[in-house]
Amino acid sequence: LFVSVGPEHPAAAWMKRNDPLGSFDEIQSLVRHGFMVRTRADADMVEVLANDRKRVNAAMASGAQWISTDAPEPTPKQPDYEVAWPNKASWRLNPVKAGD
Repeated sequence: LFVSVGPEHPAAAWMKRNDPLGSFDEIQSLVRHGFMVRTRADADMVEVLANDRKRVNAAMASGAQWISTDAPEPTPKQPDYEVAWPNKASWRLNPVKAGD
C-alpha cells in the first residue's frame, strides 16, 4: 500500500502524473530520484479515436513505470491504435534508468 503524497513527504514512493507531454521532464526527474511513476497514454478515448500517438510516445519515453490506457489492444472503433511495448514485449529496460 502506497500513500498519495508529494515527493517531499517521507512516505513518498509513487507519483501520478497524468499528462506525459506536459509533465515529461518532471516524470523523468522523479524516476531518476527513485520514485515509481504512473502516467496516461490517452484520456477519455480522445487520442484513441484520433489515432494520435503523441501521448503514447511521450509516456513510453518518459520512464514512467506504469502507463494507463483506454486501448491496450486495437478496438473496432480504432483498429490501428493500441498501447504496447515494441513487439508486444511484457517488459523493457527503463529508458531513464537503463544505464544505472
